[in-house]
Amino acid sequence: MSVKRSIGILGCGWLGFPLAERLVQKGHHVKGSTTTQEKLSVLQQAGIEPFHLAFPFSADASDESRAQLQRFVDSEILIFAIPPGRRRPDVEEYYYQLIQQVVSLLPCRKGQKILFISSTSVYGGRTGRVTEESELQPKTASGRVLVRVEEMLRDLVAVEVTILRLAGLFGPNRFPGRFLAGKTELANGDAPVNLLHLEDCIGLILGILEKALWRKVFLACAPNHPKRRIFYKEQAERMGLVPPSFLEEEQHTGKYIDGSRLANALEYKFFCPDPGTFHPGS
Repeated sequence: MSVKRSIGILGCGWLGFPLAERLVQKGHHVKGSTTTQEKLSVLQQAGIEPFHLAFPFSADASDESRAQLQRFVDSEILIFAIPPGRRRPDVEEYYYQLIQQVVSLLPCRKGQKILFISSTSVYGGRTGRVTEESELQPKTASGRVLVRVEEMLRDLVAVEVTILRLAGLFGPNRFPGRFLAGKTELANGDAPVNLLHLEDCIGLILGILEKALWRKVFLACAPNHPKRRIFYKEQAERMGLVPPSFLEEEQHTGKYIDGSRLANALEYKFFCPDPGTFHPGS
Protein backbone atom coordinates (compact mmCIF):
# COMPACT_ATOMS: atom_id res chain seq x y z
CA MET A 1 0.00 0.00 0.00
CA SER A 2 2.60 2.50 -1.15
CA VAL A 3 -0.13 4.97 -2.17
CA LYS A 4 -1.16 7.13 0.78
CA ARG A 5 -4.75 6.49 1.81
CA SER A 6 -7.48 8.02 3.92
CA ILE A 7 -8.17 5.39 6.59
CA GLY A 8 -10.82 5.56 9.30
CA ILE A 9 -10.45 3.35 12.37
CA LEU A 10 -13.69 2.91 14.26
CA GLY A 11 -12.56 2.29 17.82
CA CYS A 12 -9.12 3.53 18.86
CA GLY A 13 -8.76 1.26 21.85
CA TRP A 14 -6.23 -1.40 22.81
CA LEU A 15 -5.90 -2.57 19.20
CA GLY A 16 -7.15 0.40 17.20
CA PHE A 17 -4.87 3.03 18.69
CA PRO A 18 -1.48 1.35 18.08
CA LEU A 19 -2.72 0.31 14.64
CA ALA A 20 -3.59 3.93 13.89
CA GLU A 21 -0.16 5.05 15.10
CA ARG A 22 1.54 2.58 12.76
CA LEU A 23 -0.52 3.76 9.80
CA VAL A 24 0.34 7.39 10.57
CA GLN A 25 4.01 6.42 10.61
CA LYS A 26 3.54 5.03 7.12
CA GLY A 27 2.25 8.38 5.94
CA HIS A 28 -1.48 7.69 5.70
CA HIS A 29 -4.18 10.14 6.74
CA VAL A 30 -5.81 8.36 9.66
CA LYS A 31 -9.12 9.22 11.28
CA GLY A 32 -9.73 7.69 14.67
CA SER A 33 -12.90 7.47 16.73
CA THR A 34 -13.30 7.47 20.50
CA THR A 35 -16.31 7.55 22.80
CA THR A 36 -14.59 9.80 25.36
CA GLN A 37 -13.83 13.50 25.04
CA GLU A 38 -10.65 13.09 27.11
CA LYS A 39 -9.01 10.89 24.47
CA LEU A 40 -9.43 13.35 21.61
CA SER A 41 -6.23 15.19 22.52
CA VAL A 42 -4.34 11.88 22.80
CA LEU A 43 -5.34 10.96 19.25
CA GLN A 44 -4.47 14.40 17.93
CA GLN A 45 -1.02 14.34 19.53
CA ALA A 46 -0.38 11.01 17.77
CA GLY A 47 -1.14 12.57 14.39
CA ILE A 48 -4.60 10.98 14.18
CA GLU A 49 -7.58 13.13 13.16
CA PRO A 50 -9.86 12.66 16.19
CA PHE A 51 -13.61 12.02 16.11
CA HIS A 52 -15.87 11.83 19.15
CA LEU A 53 -18.51 9.26 18.19
CA ALA A 54 -20.91 7.96 20.83
CA PHE A 55 -23.14 5.08 19.69
CA PRO A 56 -25.78 4.24 18.91
CA PHE A 57 -27.27 7.57 17.85
CA SER A 58 -30.75 8.26 19.13
CA ALA A 59 -33.55 9.63 17.00
CA ASP A 60 -32.94 13.10 18.43
CA ALA A 61 -29.13 13.07 17.93
CA SER A 62 -27.72 16.46 17.06
CA ASP A 63 -26.93 17.45 13.51
CA GLU A 64 -23.30 17.92 14.58
CA SER A 65 -23.11 14.31 15.80
CA ARG A 66 -24.44 13.02 12.51
CA ALA A 67 -22.15 15.33 10.54
CA GLN A 68 -19.17 14.03 12.55
CA LEU A 69 -20.03 10.44 11.66
CA GLN A 70 -20.58 11.37 8.02
CA ARG A 71 -17.12 12.98 7.82
CA PHE A 72 -15.59 9.97 9.51
CA VAL A 73 -17.05 7.33 7.18
CA ASP A 74 -16.02 9.37 4.13
CA SER A 75 -12.72 7.47 4.01
CA GLU A 76 -11.23 5.22 1.36
CA ILE A 77 -10.77 2.42 3.88
CA LEU A 78 -12.74 1.84 7.07
CA ILE A 79 -11.46 -0.50 9.76
CA PHE A 80 -14.06 -1.64 12.28
CA ALA A 81 -12.06 -2.29 15.47
CA ILE A 82 -14.87 -2.20 18.03
CA PRO A 83 -15.60 -5.57 19.69
CA PRO A 84 -19.17 -6.33 20.78
CA GLY A 85 -18.23 -6.72 24.43
CA ARG A 86 -19.59 -9.40 26.72
CA ARG A 87 -21.06 -7.51 29.64
CA ARG A 88 -23.97 -5.67 28.04
CA PRO A 89 -27.22 -7.63 28.42
CA ASP A 90 -28.43 -6.08 25.15
CA VAL A 91 -25.16 -6.65 23.27
CA GLU A 92 -26.78 -8.24 20.19
CA GLU A 93 -29.18 -5.39 19.45
CA TYR A 94 -26.77 -2.66 20.59
CA TYR A 95 -23.82 -3.80 18.49
CA TYR A 96 -25.86 -4.58 15.39
CA GLN A 97 -27.50 -1.15 15.53
CA LEU A 98 -24.10 0.51 16.00
CA ILE A 99 -22.61 -1.05 12.87
CA GLN A 100 -25.84 -0.53 10.93
CA GLN A 101 -25.79 3.20 11.66
CA VAL A 102 -22.23 3.49 10.37
CA VAL A 103 -22.99 1.46 7.25
CA SER A 104 -26.11 3.54 6.49
CA LEU A 105 -23.91 6.61 5.93
CA LEU A 106 -21.35 4.96 3.65
CA PRO A 107 -20.91 6.87 0.40
CA CYS A 108 -20.68 3.48 -1.35
CA ARG A 109 -18.52 4.92 -4.07
CA LYS A 110 -16.39 2.72 -6.28
CA GLY A 111 -13.32 1.53 -4.43
CA GLN A 112 -14.75 1.87 -0.91
CA LYS A 113 -13.25 -0.79 1.35
CA ILE A 114 -14.00 -2.17 4.81
CA LEU A 115 -11.86 -4.35 7.03
CA PHE A 116 -14.08 -5.81 9.73
CA ILE A 117 -12.31 -7.17 12.79
CA SER A 118 -14.31 -10.19 13.90
CA SER A 119 -13.50 -13.06 16.25
CA THR A 120 -13.05 -16.82 16.16
CA SER A 121 -15.86 -16.93 18.73
CA VAL A 122 -18.15 -17.29 15.68
CA TYR A 123 -17.07 -20.95 15.64
CA GLY A 124 -18.35 -21.52 19.17
CA GLY A 125 -17.80 -25.03 20.50
CA ARG A 126 -16.40 -26.63 17.38
CA THR A 127 -13.62 -29.15 17.93
CA GLY A 128 -10.54 -30.07 15.93
CA ARG A 129 -8.99 -27.98 13.18
CA VAL A 130 -10.89 -24.82 12.28
CA THR A 131 -10.40 -23.04 8.95
CA GLU A 132 -12.17 -20.31 7.02
CA GLU A 133 -14.47 -22.99 5.55
CA SER A 134 -15.58 -24.40 8.91
CA GLU A 135 -19.25 -24.04 9.78
CA LEU A 136 -20.11 -21.13 12.08
CA GLN A 137 -21.59 -22.24 15.41
CA PRO A 138 -21.71 -19.20 17.72
CA LYS A 139 -22.67 -20.02 21.30
CA THR A 140 -22.53 -16.57 22.90
CA ALA A 141 -24.44 -13.35 22.30
CA SER A 142 -21.27 -11.61 21.08
CA GLY A 143 -20.51 -14.49 18.71
CA ARG A 144 -24.04 -14.46 17.31
CA VAL A 145 -24.06 -10.72 16.63
CA LEU A 146 -20.67 -10.94 14.92
CA VAL A 147 -22.15 -13.48 12.49
CA ARG A 148 -25.09 -11.15 11.82
CA VAL A 149 -22.79 -8.19 11.20
CA GLU A 150 -20.53 -10.22 8.92
CA GLU A 151 -23.57 -11.16 6.83
CA MET A 152 -24.73 -7.53 6.70
CA LEU A 153 -21.36 -6.31 5.47
CA ARG A 154 -20.91 -9.06 2.91
CA ASP A 155 -24.26 -8.04 1.38
CA LEU A 156 -22.84 -4.59 0.53
CA VAL A 157 -22.41 -5.11 -3.19
CA ALA A 158 -20.70 -1.77 -3.85
CA VAL A 159 -18.17 -2.14 -1.02
CA GLU A 160 -15.12 -4.42 -0.93
CA VAL A 161 -15.26 -6.11 2.48
CA THR A 162 -12.65 -8.32 4.10
CA ILE A 163 -13.43 -10.08 7.38
CA LEU A 164 -10.60 -10.91 9.77
CA ARG A 165 -11.49 -13.35 12.57
CA LEU A 166 -9.00 -13.01 15.40
CA ALA A 167 -8.01 -15.57 17.99
CA GLY A 168 -7.64 -14.31 21.57
CA LEU A 169 -5.37 -11.28 21.75
CA PHE A 170 -2.58 -10.74 24.25
CA GLY A 171 0.35 -8.36 24.66
CA PRO A 172 1.05 -5.12 26.51
CA ASN A 173 -1.20 -4.80 29.58
CA ARG A 174 -3.13 -7.89 28.51
CA PHE A 175 -1.18 -10.76 30.05
CA PRO A 176 -2.29 -14.40 29.63
CA GLY A 177 -1.05 -15.17 33.15
CA ARG A 178 -4.02 -13.27 34.53
CA PHE A 179 -6.66 -14.96 32.39
CA LEU A 180 -7.13 -18.10 34.53
CA ALA A 181 -4.95 -17.41 37.59
CA GLY A 182 -6.26 -19.01 40.79
CA LYS A 183 -9.08 -20.91 39.13
CA THR A 184 -9.58 -24.58 39.93
CA GLU A 185 -11.07 -27.70 38.38
CA LEU A 186 -10.96 -26.28 34.87
CA ALA A 187 -11.91 -28.54 31.97
CA ASN A 188 -10.08 -29.23 28.71
CA GLY A 189 -6.57 -28.94 30.09
CA ASP A 190 -5.12 -30.68 27.03
CA ALA A 191 -6.99 -28.49 24.56
CA PRO A 192 -4.83 -26.23 22.36
CA VAL A 193 -4.43 -22.54 23.12
CA ASN A 194 -5.51 -20.15 20.34
CA LEU A 195 -3.90 -16.76 20.85
CA LEU A 196 -2.36 -13.93 18.85
CA HIS A 197 0.09 -11.26 20.01
CA LEU A 198 -0.92 -7.65 19.43
CA GLU A 199 2.21 -7.04 17.35
CA ASP A 200 1.30 -9.89 15.02
CA CYS A 201 -2.30 -8.74 14.80
CA ILE A 202 -1.15 -5.32 13.64
CA GLY A 203 1.39 -6.86 11.27
CA LEU A 204 -1.24 -9.06 9.63
CA ILE A 205 -3.67 -6.15 9.26
CA LEU A 206 -0.98 -4.02 7.63
CA GLY A 207 -0.24 -6.92 5.31
CA ILE A 208 -3.89 -7.14 4.23
CA LEU A 209 -3.91 -3.43 3.43
CA GLU A 210 -0.57 -3.48 1.63
CA LYS A 211 -1.44 -6.55 -0.47
CA ALA A 212 -5.01 -5.30 -1.09
CA LEU A 213 -6.57 -8.60 -0.03
CA TRP A 214 -10.20 -7.57 -0.37
CA ARG A 215 -13.43 -9.58 -0.55
CA LYS A 216 -11.80 -12.25 1.61
CA VAL A 217 -12.33 -14.02 4.94
CA PHE A 218 -9.25 -14.81 7.02
CA LEU A 219 -8.39 -16.31 10.38
CA ALA A 220 -5.52 -14.91 12.42
CA CYS A 221 -3.80 -16.98 15.09
CA ALA A 222 -0.27 -17.81 16.22
CA PRO A 223 0.94 -21.00 14.48
CA ASN A 224 1.89 -22.82 17.71
CA HIS A 225 -0.78 -24.09 20.09
CA PRO A 226 0.52 -25.15 23.54
CA LYS A 227 -1.76 -27.13 25.83
CA ARG A 228 -3.96 -25.08 28.15
CA ARG A 229 -2.82 -26.76 31.37
CA ILE A 230 0.85 -26.11 30.60
CA PHE A 231 0.49 -22.67 29.07
CA TYR A 232 -1.67 -21.03 31.73
CA LYS A 233 0.30 -22.58 34.60
CA GLU A 234 3.59 -21.23 33.25
CA GLN A 235 2.15 -17.81 32.42
CA ALA A 236 0.67 -17.39 35.89
CA GLU A 237 3.94 -18.44 37.55
CA ARG A 238 5.88 -15.92 35.47
CA MET A 239 3.72 -13.19 36.96
CA GLY A 240 3.95 -14.55 40.50
CA LEU A 241 0.26 -15.49 40.49
CA VAL A 242 -1.48 -18.64 41.73
CA PRO A 243 -1.54 -21.01 38.76
CA PRO A 244 -4.84 -22.55 37.70
CA SER A 245 -5.56 -26.26 38.15
CA PHE A 246 -7.22 -28.50 35.60
CA LEU A 247 -9.23 -31.68 35.84
CA GLU A 248 -7.49 -34.87 34.76
CA GLU A 249 -9.11 -36.01 31.53
CA GLU A 250 -8.42 -38.74 29.02
CA GLN A 251 -8.85 -36.55 25.96
CA HIS A 252 -9.37 -32.92 25.07
CA THR A 253 -12.40 -31.54 23.27
CA GLY A 254 -10.96 -28.23 22.11
CA LYS A 255 -10.32 -26.67 18.72
CA TYR A 256 -7.27 -25.18 17.13
CA ILE A 257 -7.49 -22.20 14.85
CA ASP A 258 -5.55 -22.61 11.61
CA GLY A 259 -4.48 -19.14 10.46
CA SER A 260 -2.05 -20.39 7.84
CA ARG A 261 -4.02 -19.11 4.82
CA LEU A 262 -3.41 -15.45 5.67
CA ALA A 263 0.12 -16.01 6.97
CA ASN A 264 1.07 -17.85 3.78
CA ALA A 265 -0.55 -15.25 1.52
CA LEU A 266 1.54 -12.56 3.19
CA GLU A 267 4.66 -14.69 3.70
CA TYR A 268 4.38 -13.35 7.21
CA LYS A 269 7.06 -13.91 9.87
CA PHE A 270 5.51 -13.94 13.32
CA PHE A 271 6.80 -11.77 16.14
CA CYS A 272 5.48 -14.34 18.64
CA PRO A 273 4.80 -17.66 16.85
CA ASP A 274 4.57 -19.57 20.14
CA PRO A 275 2.49 -17.89 22.88
CA GLY A 276 4.21 -20.17 25.38
CA THR A 277 7.41 -18.13 25.00
CA PHE A 278 5.69 -14.88 26.02
CA HIS A 279 7.06 -13.05 29.05
CA PRO A 280 5.27 -10.07 30.62
CA GLY A 281 7.08 -6.90 29.63
CA SER A 282 8.41 -8.36 26.36
